[in-house]
Amino acid sequence: MRTSETFVRLALLGLSPFAGSCVAYRGVVVHEPRPVIVRPAPIPCPPPVVVAPVPCPPPVVVAPAPCPPPVVVLPAPTPPVVTRPWLSTPPPAAPALPCEIRPKSPHKGWIWCAGYYDWTGNRYVLVPGRWAAPPFRGARFEAGHWIRESRGWRWVEARFVR
Repeated sequence: MRTSETFVRLALLGLSPFAGSCVAYRGVVVHEPRPVIVRPAPIPCPPPVVVAPVPCPPPVVVAPAPCPPPVVVLPAPTPPVVTRPWLSTPPPAAPALPCEIRPKSPHKGWIWCAGYYDWTGNRYVLVPGRWAAPPFRGARFEAGHWIRESRGWRWVEARFVR
């Protein structure tokens, strides 16, 4: 058998030594197109995303609130010592003292100095009550008052006594 006949018979049986490259039929060789393999174009990869670390906010430091300045309660200044003349006649009576509300003591051990009327030489002036630090141990407050002595009436300033 000749080679061309072998190819034709194989082609009629659907067998071809060239497997799809060509087919011979009645002496006519028909070339089949080669299969085109279409591969999809590769999808380009996006550029890599560089994620920078998010910087942490600075730490919040909560400082305690500043302390308010200490409250210093000083005793009321004592009135200046005034030499008052003696009275030969009894002084006029002082007005009635108004009701006083005694606030809480600002410090332990302080003494309440009750309000009183001070004699100015011609009239009375109200000195309101206050808290004061005792100048010595066992001190008590004595409001200003009149005393009778041999020479007449004398005004005694408010003071701390033993």
